Amino acid sequence: MTGCSMTYFILSMGCQMNTSDSERIATILENMGYTKSASENEADFIVLNTCSVRESAENRMYGKMRMYREFKKQNPHLKVLITGCIPGSQGEAFRKKVPDADFVVNIQNISKIPEIVGLAKSNTIATPLTLKEQNDEYFNVPPTYNSRFRAYVPISIGCNKFCTYCIVPKARGREKSRNSNNIIAECELLVQNGYKELTLLGQNVNSYGNDNNEELSFPELLERIADIPGEFWVRYTSSHPHDMSDALIELMGRHPKIPPYVHLPVQSGSDAVLKRMNRHYTIAHYLERMRKVRATISNAMISTDIVVGFCGETEADFQKTLDVCREVEYDMIYSGIYSPRKGTYAAEHYKDDVPHEEKKRRDRTLNELIGNISNQHNKKMIGKEVTVLPEKIHKGMLQGKTDTFKTMQIGGEGVSDNLIGSFVRARVTDADTWGMSGVLAV
Repeated sequence: MTGCSMTYFILSMGCQMNTSDSERIATILENMGYTKSASENEADFIVLNTCSVRESAENRMYGKMRMYREFKKQNPHLKVLITGCIPGSQGEAFRKKVPDADFVVNIQNISKIPEIVGLAKSNTIATPLTLKEQNDEYFNVPPTYNSRFRAYVPISIGCNKFCTYCIVPKARGREKSRNSNNIIAECELLVQNGYKELTLLGQNVNSYGNDNNEELSFPELLERIADIPGEFWVRYTSSHPHDMSDALIELMGRHPKIPPYVHLPVQSGSDAVLKRMNRHYTIAHYLERMRKVRATISNAMISTDIVVGFCGETEADFQKTLDVCREVEYDMIYSGIYSPRKGTYAAEHYKDDVPHEEKKRRDRTLNELIGNISNQHNKKMIGKEVTVLPEKIHKGMLQGKTDTFKTMQIGGEGVSDNLIGSFVRARVTDADTWGMSGVLAV
């Protein structure tokens, strides 16, 4: 079923790790003879790389499968493979839920796709969806990067934190650190090939190496990568407050290739809520880390994740979250209204007792507060120069991110496609809640 006339389409439905996994799947399919299709309705092989964090993402996957059922009527050669977090979190029972899928594969078994597809016996060819131990060998597959100047580099798989609302440990398994030599070699090759921004990925990058005493610590790994000769930035995500070390903060404060951008999820400002979430830290600890960041990293931009309306969250608990936001002065938040996720501890043991309309009100209040803080911070940048990595031209203006991960639009003299993927200096002339705009610095 492979050959030069066959095309593939990959739909990534989740986080940055999901996107990175899709880049490796693309390499596998291209090595099998497939070429990339511009659209899913023209493809002969479709991969759904699923996300299990929210029920809405799972529902979207089922909606896509209904659509692909219709595609198959027009293209009887079409094959559909489902991978990502959903197969791992639901196990063998998931196969029965997707009878129209030709193949269902645990993400850690994607290197076996040629073998599975080659046997061409559809869902009867079953690699296990629930793994007894972590398998990081699929990281040996070189990615087909979506960008020519920005790349994701996974450094670990799995998570050991077991937050009560989160399905990720069930979907991705326990933490396992990738070999540091392989990570560094991948980064060296990227820099040699002209990449300007590397983002190290893990469910909890701060705990890198904790599972292997012979490995580097995360700050050691980050510094080794930042010391690679060349002009580039190295970022990382995601972090956990429990494991955010002084060594990491101090490294960020002194190394010019590590941007002054810290994303550290707080989830709630209430110790009572954090305990129910099983987050392993107190607000006092979190705020101490934030004060260390502010004192050590010049002009740090801080963002966070917050779950609104978690089980048992009172108005007083919510006000404590607002208090934390005011003290830290986040520039950006990724907030989500809590909804029970089947298979998590919270869904099975706690009552979802905050009314939906109240959750929406709290979410609006939270985002309004952060919007005001961000607007004030952005306007203070007017007249100053910043470094920007342009990623595209939008309405005649260069658009990209600053080192602090702010969105920046650049217009006026000198703007051209040739600047995409190269660092430029720009002077901020205007700003609002969502970002800044300006001109190229002379």
